[in-house]
Amino acid sequence: SIIILGRETVIISSDSWTLRLRVPAAKAFALIFPYTGYKTVKRSFLLNDKNGIASSYGNLAIIFDEKGELDSSLLYYQKAMEIFKGEKNQRQIASCLDNMSVIYAQKGDFTEAIKCNDQGFGIRKAGSDTLGMMASMENLGLIYIKQKKPVKAIEISNEVIVLALKNK
Repeated sequence: SIIILGRETVIISSDSWTLRLRVPAAKAFALIFPYTGYKTVKRSFLLNDKNGIASSYGNLAIIFDEKGELDSSLLYYQKAMEIFKGEKNQRQIASCLDNMSVIYAQKGDFTEAIKCNDQGFGIRKAGSDTLGMMASMENLGLIYIKQKKPVKAIEISNEVIVLALKNK
């Protein structure tokens, strides 16, 4: 469960723990998750660190992906991406798009998967992010595998090898 805090002082308890939290009114917004794996979200919201919050949303997206809750995963990648856009963090925007492309492929929505992948690759190429471009290309290969297009996947993998050898 998620507890949303919007006051200066809050007391929350469960069978195994109690949390008393006092924060300044300007920062009196937090998400607390009972599961310790969500600790970074709590920290990020309390510090109002926008990139940290976005990264935490990305972590939640990964958790939902692992649980098979793909729509929730996409929602959290979208939330992360919106924050990264506000922060003009191009590398992380591209990363969100790449990850979303894989989720869309898992859902069988290959049109949207390729669209997200193309956008992420374009951002990485514009920023001369060779490693990121290679990651985007590998994700495209995974999309082709999911589409049962192994020849295209092999072509992409070979392009990644050429790019890697050129930039070593």
